[in-house]
Formats: sequence, C-alpha cells, structure tokens
Amino acid sequence: MGGALLASACFVQGVAAKEFKCDFVEKGSTGWVPKVVYLSDEAGEILVFDPIIKHFIGEPVTGRIQRENKRVVSYEWTLDQTTNSGGQYVTAFDYRILMQKSSAKATLTAVPLGYDSTYHADGTCAELKG
Repeated sequence: MGGALLASACFVQGVAAKEFKCDFVEKGSTGWVPKVVYLSDEAGEILVFDPIIKHFIGEPVTGRIQRENKRVVSYEWTLDQTTNSGGQYVTAFDYRILMQKSSAKATLTAVPLGYDSTYHADGTCAELKG
C-alpha cells in the first residue's frame, strides 16, 4: 500500500524513481519506530512513507539524503508536531535510515527533539521493481 502511494506520487510528477521497502525490528516497543518504511529516490528527491506518517500526515513526506558514498546512503526526514496515544506532545521527531549498499542492511534512528531519548531499529531494505 505504501509503495503504491509512493509510485502514484512519482507517476504524477512524471518521473521513474528507485523505490525501497525497509522492514525493521525495534529495540524496545515505543511506537515511534515504524516496522516498515517506503522510500522513493529520484535523483536525490526523496519521498518517505510509513504507518506513523500515514497516521499524522496522511501522505508521503519529503526527505533528504544526509550522506552517500560507495558503501552507504543515509536518508533523513522530520515529522513535526506529534502527540502519542498518552497525549504527550513532541515538537518534532528526526528520523534517519542508514542503508548499507552491499548488503541492504539498515538501521533506523528516531530522535524526539527536546528529549534525551533515541530509538533504534535494525532491518533490511529491498528495492521494489516495477
């Protein structure tokens, strides 16, 4: 479902993008780390979609490439003004996926701004084909 939404967004723009589906297992259970993330990368124009974005925004958000070299690529995005099920408000969450190009292993990090917490998950990313 998320991949189809990203594909639709890219189709409307008239470009073909690389799309990835990343599956993660959170270290803990905070609810702030998605189990699946879809990324669309068209020449550095990044779209990100996951269940948390779906809940708060309803459509893909714009991301950015923070770092890329022969071995890794790091994608970042921010989710602004969120409230958890207990009513706790967070100004913004900064998310980052660091993906190993050779193995597709990935690490997701979520950092709530204004708090001394960092949430992590390990997983893999696979490129989606047509």
